Order: sequence, then structure tokens, then C-alpha cells
Amino acid sequence: MLTYYQFADGALERCDDVKCAAWTRCENPSADDLFHLHQLGLDDDLVNDALDPHEIPRIEQGDGWVYFITRLPGVDDNFNDFTTPIMFALGEHVVTLSRERMGRVWQPFVDRTRIQAPSQTQLFLVMVEAMLRSYQSRVALINRQTRAVTGDVTTLRSRDIATLVEFERKLNDYL
Repeated sequence: MLTYYQFADGALERCDDVKCAAWTRCENPSADDLFHLHQLGLDDDLVNDALDPHEIPRIEQGDGWVYFITRLPGVDDNFNDFTTPIMFALGEHVVTLSRERMGRVWQPFVDRTRIQAPSQTQLFLVMVEAMLRSYQSRVALINRQTRAVTGDVTTLRSRDIATLVEFERKLNDYL
């Protein structure tokens, strides 16, 4: 799904097409969406990499675009707390691409973001800040859950130890 945003008085608002867009948001892309990204000039291999659930973070550049591929806590997976890849492409404007819908991250971002003199760099930096807040809230949740399990370490059961190992797996995925 493609969604386009422009700045109006420092706030993000939807617009009809890429011609007005400061940000193109692409989530759970269809074949048509992928074709559109190709038409924008994004590297097809990097687009495919960004959709790989096991992709590792990195920065690439080419043909006037800088690609920042990172991982974000999966927003539709409260139980497992896995991370999912997301790509930021910086060129004529900002493009984000994720294999999963990121509404729980981006909708509050769209609703709250105000940038006085909007620029591509400022938009990217406030997006990174939103990702950091997402990580912080997830790590804080895991911290609270860990404290609940380890209230009295002298009475830990095997189930509690298995829970702690699961928390470690989640935190390792975040690192």
C-alpha cells in the first residue's frame, strides 16, 4: 500500500500522488507498488532486500539515493516482539518501505509531527526518533516483565527460567 504525505504548515498531511509528496510510505507492497518504487528509481535489489524478513541493517547508496535499512520492533506482534526490516530511501524525497503495516508507529508520527522548516533531513531524523521511542517502549515493557518474574529469585521455577530465556531472545533480536 502506498501513501503520500506532504507538509502543510509544518504538519504532515496526505496528498494524492508522488508529485506533491515529501514522504512516500509503502507497506506490505503489491506488485503495482513495487513497480511504482522502480519508477521512482529505487534499486530493485535493495527493495527486495528490505522485504526479506531476515535482512540485516546497513547503509547503501547509488543513483542519487541513500538507503538506510534497519529493523523495527514488529508492531503487529505483541507476543513475540520480533523485529522487522524497514528501509528509508532518501533521494528526491523520503521513501519508507516495510513488508508489514506500520500504522501503530506511523499514524501517531503523522498525527504529532510538526517541523518548522521541513526538510528531508529533518523528516528522516524525526522518523529515526520515532523508531527509538518504539524500541524504548518495548525494552521498558520487557524490563517490567522481567522484574515481575524475578521478584524473588530464590523461588524461580523452570517455567520462570524459560520466560527469562525468552526475554533474552527478544532483547538479542533488538540488538
